Order: sequence, then structure tokens, then C-alpha cells
Amino acid sequence: MVGRKRSEVFVKKWLKIFCLDAFEEDKIAKELLNMPFSEERDLPLLKFLFLNLPKILDKRRSEYVWNLANAYAFFCLNFWQARTTFIAFPETYAELLKDALTEKEDIYSPKIRAIVEILADTLPDGQCGFNSFKFKNIKPIREAQDIVFKGRYEDFLSDVGRAKYEEFEQKILDSEEFKRDWKLIKQLYPEETKVDGKLRRKLLNERGWTQDEGVSFNSPQSEFEAIFELFCWKYYLWAMDGDKPYIMKPSVNITPLGTQIFIPSYISYDAKRDFNHGKISRLHKAKGTQKQGVAFTESRTRLAKLKELAKKAETEGRKNNLKGDKLLDYIANTIGRPNMDFRSIRKLIER
Repeated sequence: MVGRKRSEVFVKKWLKIFCLDAFEEDKIAKELLNMPFSEERDLPLLKFLFLNLPKILDKRRSEYVWNLANAYAFFCLNFWQARTTFIAFPETYAELLKDALTEKEDIYSPKIRAIVEILADTLPDGQCGFNSFKFKNIKPIREAQDIVFKGRYEDFLSDVGRAKYEEFEQKILDSEEFKRDWKLIKQLYPEETKVDGKLRRKLLNERGWTQDEGVSFNSPQSEFEAIFELFCWKYYLWAMDGDKPYIMKPSVNITPLGTQIFIPSYISYDAKRDFNHGKISRLHKAKGTQKQGVAFTESRTRLAKLKELAKKAETEGRKNNLKGDKLLDYIANTIGRPNMDFRSIRKLIER
């Protein structure tokens, strides 16, 4: 960064990562408005990132503050790309780091230090440990987030899978038993069932066991919730909207830690025909997941060893004052690949 302001380097770097030519507030505000799950605090956080934070970097010239600023930017990138695919409420992390950058928080407090140092090794391409802040292909992620927002999970189903869901949905709608049970609940709990919009049951746990106290009958509200849980279990529901049932759909969700496929028990699952596996595969690969298997592992192991040899040869060559093509030719011969083209050699030694 010698000869250049830290602010210039920082802004140029993050405009590129955000795929922006410049920070234009009106355009940014419009794009945020069109994003599912966007929040009011998103725009102020982005304004601070591109307009205020660079000035702070020119004043507070330390590696720690630089890392803190980059950590802040990565959390902003979270909600800019697709909020549902990262740690919940990334803007809360960003706000905490903003307070540290503006000296409202102790910059060296345990919580700030932990965040900064955990993210300090994040690479420019977003690779953070074994996970990544940045997607290789954002389009399927944005599409999936829109599907989640609109509840159109059937978009991931094939025609066969969609027909199975629609058949079960019609069975519920035609069921006199279902209508009788719902009428009973409304009679017994008139106040609890009078809600605006959807009446939702509890969210499913990440795994099959319950770690809290579960249902209880200690109050009228908890009593109703327990009864409603049972009712939803009986008919595979996640909500009621007036008298309209919302049935659990076969669904695909990309989460902070992976791609989750949910198959309701009423579906007679056919692995080859029920889902649009091409669409699911594109979604799962969007983060840049490497191909795996014995052959791929062996290939990557060989490549890693070759890179190590190439970098050692580069160091030796530079000690002997070799440069340009002579250096590349020396590396190729040293690693036992005399016929390897120079472009491939450069890839082996690139940092």
C-alpha cells in the first residue's frame, strides 16, 4: 500500500467484491428494496462501509484496524448477497464492529478480538477456513432465497414430485375429518385462533430431539400451542391461515452450513424422479464446493506436493538471480516437468 491511501485500496477492493462500479446510494437502496428479507439497517451499514470507514482507515493505520474493517465488510457482504445463507443477523455483527471502528466499543474487548482474529485469515475470494463468505455463483442463491421468501418450494420438484404434493394437498382440503378437528379447535380456543395472517406451529429442530422443555399446559396460550402442535402433526401442517391449511412441502434450503432437503413422510419418495436434481446441484455448488472422491483426492494431493516443490524451486532460482522465462524453465526442470508450459508453472507458484 506504499504510495496509496489505505482508503483508496479498501474501497477499490470492496467495490470489486460487491460487483459494483461505484457506490451509488439510490441504486443500492433500490436493489435492497427488491431483495427478500432486507432490513432498514442494511443501507446505513453499507453507506458506512463505502463512505465513512475509508476515512477512518487513513487515520487509524494499524494492521488490527485494517483486519477489523475487512471483517465488517464481510458481514455486510453477507446480507448483500443472500441473507438466509449465512449466520443469522449478520448486520448485528456489523453493527458491533462499526461501534468499535467509531470508538463506541473497546476495540480490544474479547468479543471484538475474537471476531477480528477468527476472520483475519479470510482470503480475498472470501474463503474463511473451510467455509466461504462469497459464492462462486450468486444467481442460484438469489433464486433460492426468492423461493423461500415466497414459499414456492415446489419449484425444486419435478412434475412427478409436484403431482404427489398436489394429490396430498387435495386430500386434506377434501377431508371431513380435518374440517371437524379444526372446527373443534376454534370452538375450544376462540381467542387463540383469531390471528391476523398465518397461525404457525413451532419450528422443527435441527435434529430429531427437543432440547427445551417441549410443550406445556401451564397457561391458556401454552395449552393451545400444545393442542395446535398435535393438530399440525396429524395433518402434516406448518400453519393455518383462517380455514386454509398450509401443508409441509418437500423443500430445499441452503443454510449457513449446507443444503438441506426435507421430504415429508406422506411422500412416497423416488430418488430419481421427485426432485429437480439439476437445480439442487447448481444451488449446492454455488459456494464453490470441490468435487470429491478417491480420484479427486489423489489428484489434489499430487498437485499440492507439486506446488510445494515448485515454490521451493522458485526460492532457489531467485537466490541464483534467475528471472522471467529462465526462472520458469529452472522450476520446470527442477520439479521434473521440463515440458510443462510456463502458464501452468505460474499457476503452481502463484500466492
